[in-house]
Amino acid sequence: MQSIYFVKSLECPQWVSPPQEDSELQTWTKLIADGYELSNSLEQMYWHDGVLMPIACELCWDCGCSIAGYSHLWRTANHVVWRVLSTDEHEDVVETSASGTAWAIERSHWQEKS
Repeated sequence: MQSIYFVKSLECPQWVSPPQEDSELQTWTKLIADGYELSNSLEQMYWHDGVLMPIACELCWDCGCSIAGYSHLWRTANHVVWRVLSTDEHEDVVETSASGTAWAIERSHWQEKS
């Protein structure tokens, strides 16, 4: 069963990335909806055809090794919908759209933060 939460508060705090050998520290931006961290780095997040890997590994800075899984992003007339996919959905992520938790963010609020 899918749950949809209409976001009341959207925050984008910046933080300094964890150190990497032979790399300078970077400033990353988190995406937090009503206290729930959707992404720890909008800059490092993997985006492809509306499918996201939103959590960057704090050891290697790569999204691929994170066990946090995938999310799906799409727009409606008034909202941007961010759906967190369950970990067993990742193999068919593009075809899957009916389960998991969805965060509906008002488009005007999304545009203010992006």
